[in-house]
Amino acid sequence: MESLATAQEVQLDFRKSSVEATELDYGLHPHGEKWWRYRYEHAFIEAWIMIFISLLMLFWRRSVQRLKAVLDQWALPHGSPPKTEMELDPGYKPGRDDGSLWLVWFSGLCEMMLTCILSFVTVWVVCKTPLPDKLPYWFRAGHHANEDHMSLLMLGSSESDVDMHLPTTGEQYRNLAIDLSSIYFFALLFYFVVMSFAAHQARRVTHKLAKQYMNSPRTPRSADRRDKDRGMSMDHAMSTAAKASAQVMGKGVADFTKAESWFVRSMPSDLARRDTEEARELSALVKDEWEDFPLSKYLIMNVHSNMSSAFSFGWRLWCPIILCFCFFAFCHWFFSAGYVRLMGLFSAFAFCLIALIGWYTKSISSIFDQDVNEIEDKYAAKWHNNINTEQWVIKTLQFTLFFEHYGVCRMICQSWMWELHFTVVLWLTIAAIILSIAFIVLVAPALPTFCAVMALPPYVNNRNIQLMIYAKKHEQDGTDA
Repeated sequence: MESLATAQEVQLDFRKSSVEATELDYGLHPHGEKWWRYRYEHAFIEAWIMIFISLLMLFWRRSVQRLKAVLDQWALPHGSPPKTEMELDPGYKPGRDDGSLWLVWFSGLCEMMLTCILSFVTVWVVCKTPLPDKLPYWFRAGHHANEDHMSLLMLGSSESDVDMHLPTTGEQYRNLAIDLSSIYFFALLFYFVVMSFAAHQARRVTHKLAKQYMNSPRTPRSADRRDKDRGMSMDHAMSTAAKASAQVMGKGVADFTKAESWFVRSMPSDLARRDTEEARELSALVKDEWEDFPLSKYLIMNVHSNMSSAFSFGWRLWCPIILCFCFFAFCHWFFSAGYVRLMGLFSAFAFCLIALIGWYTKSISSIFDQDVNEIEDKYAAKWHNNINTEQWVIKTLQFTLFFEHYGVCRMICQSWMWELHFTVVLWLTIAAIILSIAFIVLVAPALPTFCAVMALPPYVNNRNIQLMIYAKKHEQDGTDA
């Protein structure tokens, strides 16, 4: 009998531990007067509020861009036509060896900070209206909180059988919306700090291109002038990172002579396969004299055009972010998945993406050592020729980095996350720091070179053809664009 009593006591303790483990897995908050009982309930409402805030960011970003376009048009001399997209995309002085990408980086940072301020003010104004007071009635229709949640779990009921706890007052919605509206500010700030290393590496690549191909104009504030004025400490550190990146992710166009020879040999047959108006126009401009083509200017324009997309937050970025929050809300509702668990999976995806980009850039850097005819047969009518592959890669990387930074800021900027889930938050923060370091050391030095390689055959697309025409026309006109 004593052994039976002991066994029953052990079984009771085991059931109690099982319930506690289930409680921890589904995110029970053990103290404080909260409207939510489980973490996934808080994350579910948070996802919907972030969808609303993301829509505001998309709206205000579009408005700021439109205002900037109007101001640029007003700044033109009277009677001058507005600049076309092709004139704006390659930069203020296309093809020049300068640090103009730093201006694009700073402009993108300032525009997004203004967008964050406008979005925060909009959220604040909405919170001052009676609208949040109506949200509890709209959201709680048919979803009444069950006070015997843990009792149902102990009886064997599944989480799907238990109703979700939602905010009960408008003030709770107001507090949550105000807290969440500030997270994008820190996420964007951290993102642009990390991307500043990519802007610096792009300046290094354009400087190397201009030094190899002397038909590219130089500005008074070229890399040599700045190195003398400010010293070589940062450039030395970036050069070390570039060497490490080259070992892991390939050398790209490090051998400029080989790249130029490849371009001259491959472009005639590449154009011959194309039956487009742009291809015929370019063929008429060059007249098979590819040795005289301003390759340096063209490659620098490609680096500037594609790298600039990493500093632009248009609808191509905000739409995936909104869809991602919709997916998160779906997981919170149907699978009772907590935010920390989903961000852990997203961090794993980010590391896999970094590795994939590294493998891809290393694989394309070896094309210069292969036969032209074999490469043409292998890549004929491939999707590289129809879409801007490098921009898709950069935008995917931008989305991954920004959302990872958002996840980190969401955790470190909320004190209750540290109080209740210190270990998990600490490890995810360390993972984000490692991811940022991996980007700075391995990916940032490779991105500009990747953009330059993807502008060469067999990866030439219609956008590259348009930039070739633009570079050749301005060379013939003798202008700096």
